[in-house]
Amino acid sequence: MLGSIQKFLFALIGTKVKGYLVITNKRVIEVTEQKACWVFNVGKNIRYVLPSSVKEIGYTKEGTVCGCFCQAYHLYYDAFTQRTSVMLNVTDESEAQNVVDAFYKTISK
Repeated sequence: MLGSIQKFLFALIGTKVKGYLVITNKRVIEVTEQKACWVFNVGKNIRYVLPSSVKEIGYTKEGTVCGCFCQAYHLYYDAFTQRTSVMLNVTDESEAQNVVDAFYKTISK
């Protein structure tokens, strides 16, 4: 609930975090950018994670509106130093499973 309030307040003042993952067989690259007042670059974080440090990969499913109407799927992976979760742009569980399988196949080579 506090996260929802914080998200609403950040939307009002134009603060947002945008990010993406680049996955190769050599490394996982996490890039996040922070913006303020909708246009000003506040910061950028780039993190390299070696595939050998990834312990667990999976996805989670949760309801977004009142807990049941819309489902959101999140890809997550645990490394030795952190846990990263990314919301997927998929509509059903089979698509989320395909993304997790592709992630695993890429880093296991």
